[in-house]
Formats: sequence, structure tokens, C-alpha cells
Amino acid sequence: MKKILIFCAAAGLALFAGSCNTGSTGNFQLYMTDAPIEGLEHVYITFSQIEVRKEGEEAFIELLEEPVQVDLLLLRDKEEKLLDVTLDPGTYTAIRLTISEASIVVNGRTWTLTIDPPKVITVPCSFTVGEDGTVKCLLDFDAAQSVTVDGMSYGLTPVIVVKRITY
Repeated sequence: MKKILIFCAAAGLALFAGSCNTGSTGNFQLYMTDAPIEGLEHVYITFSQIEVRKEGEEAFIELLEEPVQVDLLLLRDKEEKLLDVTLDPGTYTAIRLTISEASIVVNGRTWTLTIDPPKVITVPCSFTVGEDGTVKCLLDFDAAQSVTVDGMSYGLTPVIVVKRITY
């Protein structure tokens, strides 16, 4: 009887310990860069949401607390940090960015690009966040391929790819 009680206590303790969250997290940093583009002075993009999807889950996890605006042309051959957040350990399979506003400056004149509804771009990628580790993901927003010109009318068809993931 004593052996059965000890076994039940040990089994219960093991189940309890397995269900507890240790609170360990990893660090995820998202950077953006851009290659040079000719003829434009500025390309302003406002991201209203940045999300990631964890492997095996349908829903995305929102990471951005407030919209962030970047000037892609200031990122020529540079990297700008968009996010520095903690994530639960695990493998993630996609980054989703929502662009709510965009404008360009050509010859000192600002052109607002109509974005209605907001453009949602899902960038497939795979990265693993480890406990107490850091993942740095660099996205390349290709302004030269993303900004379209039709006479004096401008449009935006975002081309974003993963340039590098480092641990």
C-alpha cells in the first residue's frame, strides 16, 4: 500500500510539473532593409500590424503595439530594427505584415498611394526561437519592384523576402 501511495504521489507531481509553464521565452528581432531605387526621394510605408504564426497553429500572434512608419530609401544597404520582442520557444512558419499607408516623394512632390483595404503580405519563413536565445530576421522590402509607375500614377505591390535569419 505504501508503494502505491508513493507511486501515485510521484505520478501526480510529474503531471503537475509537466503542466507548469516555466516562463522561459526567447527574443525575436525583426529588421528591414532595401536596395537602392532610382528616381524617388522617399518611400514611406506604415505598418499597422506585424504578426508571426507558430508551427501547428492557425492564428497569428500580433507583435506590433503601435503602427510604425519607415522610409525605405533610408534603408539603402542598411538595417533598421522594427521589432524586439519576446516569444515563446518553438518554431514559427510565417511573418505577416499589414501596410495601412504609403506615400512617395518625387521631385519634391508627395504622392499618397491609395491602400484600401490595407495590404497584407505573408512572408513564408521558418525560424526557431529557443529559451533565452535570440533570433534576428532581416526582411528585404524591394522598393524598386514594389512601387509601380503608370504615367503620373503610382501604385504599390509589395515585394518582401527574407534576406537572412541568424541565431
